Amino acid sequence: MKYIASAVLAAALLAPAYGAVAAAPSNLALDKPVSASSSQNRNRDAEFAVDGNVGTRWSSDFSDGNWIIVDLESVYDISSVILQWETAYPEQYNLEVSLDGSNWETVSAVTSSNGGVDSFAMTRSARYVRVESVKRATKWGVSLWELEVYGVEPEPEPEPETEPESTTDSETTSGDGANLALNQTMFASSSENSSRLPEEAVDGDMNSRWASEYGEDQWIAVDLGATYDLSSLVLRWEVAHAEAYDIQVSTDANDWQTVQSVTNSDGGEDVVELSATGRYVRIQSVQRATRWGISLWELEVYGAEPYVAPEPQLVSEGRPATASSTERDAYAPENAFDGSGSTRWASVYGDTAWLQVDLGEAHQVTGVNLDWETAYSSEYQIQTSYDGQSWTTVEHIVDGNGGTDELVVDGHGRYVRMMGLARATSWGHSLWEMQVFGYPTDSADSPSDGTDGSTDDGTGSETDTGSDTDTGSDTDTGSDDGSTGDGSTGEGEPTEEETVDTTAPTAPGSLNDTAVGTSYVTLSWAESSDNEAVMSYEVYRDGARITELLAPETSYTDTGLSSGTTYQYSVRAGDAAGNWSENSTTLVVTTNSEQVVGDGVVLEWTTPDQRENGSYLELNEIGGYEIRYQQGAGGESQSVVVNDAYATSHELNLEDGIYEFSIAVFDVNGLYSQFVPIDPVP
Repeated sequence: MKYIASAVLAAALLAPAYGAVAAAPSNLALDKPVSASSSQNRNRDAEFAVDGNVGTRWSSDFSDGNWIIVDLESVYDISSVILQWETAYPEQYNLEVSLDGSNWETVSAVTSSNGGVDSFAMTRSARYVRVESVKRATKWGVSLWELEVYGVEPEPEPEPETEPESTTDSETTSGDGANLALNQTMFASSSENSSRLPEEAVDGDMNSRWASEYGEDQWIAVDLGATYDLSSLVLRWEVAHAEAYDIQVSTDANDWQTVQSVTNSDGGEDVVELSATGRYVRIQSVQRATRWGISLWELEVYGAEPYVAPEPQLVSEGRPATASSTERDAYAPENAFDGSGSTRWASVYGDTAWLQVDLGEAHQVTGVNLDWETAYSSEYQIQTSYDGQSWTTVEHIVDGNGGTDELVVDGHGRYVRMMGLARATSWGHSLWEMQVFGYPTDSADSPSDGTDGSTDDGTGSETDTGSDTDTGSDTDTGSDDGSTGDGSTGEGEPTEEETVDTTAPTAPGSLNDTAVGTSYVTLSWAESSDNEAVMSYEVYRDGARITELLAPETSYTDTGLSSGTTYQYSVRAGDAAGNWSENSTTLVVTTNSEQVVGDGVVLEWTTPDQRENGSYLELNEIGGYEIRYQQGAGGESQSVVVNDAYATSHELNLEDGIYEFSIAVFDVNGLYSQFVPIDPVP
């Protein structure tokens, strides 16, 4: 057993590990309340680290920054802490103590642990002990067989502090800063007992609290007595807090709207800024952080009397318009905002294209109507921006069917953009009319830095600097996409000088094959750069375009190939203005020859860490893998399920033959990825 102590506690090493007490010390942490930042699964919950059984353990998810906290339920004079690490231990971590669970003191900052058993001698008075991982030593998370705390009988707990001020930041309150929830009517999904009722959370007393029953899906709500414009919420959690929760508002306590989602709360005090209107406010737990329910010392709500918005009006007609591209002069961007149903905008042929309008000043955008021509978008987004640079997606349509789309949105900004992500036809994207509805907002509502203060969802929101607006006056009598139009471009000169982007991105570099099978090749390449932003990549096989990928995707698996055949690949990059780079260097790849395999076929794969929508996939979310195989393209397909999230290989015993293999991963809820080809290990 080794000792680790901070420099200021060096003298404590002269004392025995368990402190100089006459009687054998007891483990103060045994079966005490415990919480953690995450758990790998239900069999690795935090309570297994304090159950006195070294055959059970707590394990976090696979990331740095995880922690575990034990509540000793009273203040003790702590003499030592012992950590019994499983193989998954942190190389660097902090041992911390606290009297109140909010203010923490670091006892020791460990920088080079080698796992096993770590023992700390100390002289500290505390109720809470926290172990916080800084850097993992393995590819897994961190895991403790046991967390033990030793000390003497508790001293009396300190007198509770006076009720803290609701907030010291004037920007998080509105009006006179009064707590609108104080002593208002409360209701909740449940209460742990008669002394933990919901009204205890709005009585202004930090010595009383509401606590729910033990379980998920718990909530607490307050009736403010009138409708307010809500600016912020303060949640003062007890140890049993919600790790993930939704803040919801309602005007009638029946129809609820989620206005904020919190996903990584660590308890203590949460101050959440809002921009919502309602009479009722509800905290809906999505995931509790402990094995108990959820509990609040106080719920505080701040806001002001509601602002009555004006009636929305059509605000886009005749306004300056720009687009990523224009098929020809007759289909200029301003045609979509001229109020005529017989003129239109059309992009060049491609999956990604955008059309935007400048409303002249910041607006509250309440609706967008799109009157599609035959060449419509099957997937697109409506986005808003204050500066034409930083964009917020307010609507995402994934199953567009053309015709007229009347969308109700809630957006803010001076610019509104339709971002086409996928075309429904072999042509581009085309709109007879795009109408934006809303009303101007006070300039004070706009961010002072020129941005809308939001983060984009990562798809289709590249930075836009304005593209060439084609104002040619040629009349077109027939479109080669099968549609008609009078070619009118409207009258008058553009109100602003447009910046034409004629700079193409750099060619993609380092094109290589990361995996080669009998019927597939996986390609990867280095990102291109552009003076504005790279929009997409086109992949070519033997000189023919086979796919277009939205940036920042830089890999592609080409399937359905013939075995033992040589192919040539190249990639080029395009930007929002329709400029294309030179082709990358040509990569020559020969697929593997068909293998005759049989007894002892081994398949290997890499554990996935991402879902198809780009979100992170935790290992404890993986249920297992399904392997499919068949003899030849027309053979009967068979499958094998591997119910092991940790598996990275599997052996099959087959009759001799030429087989095709594919594999998919499924999560604990039974959701499958796509099946992708895989070849046996040679």
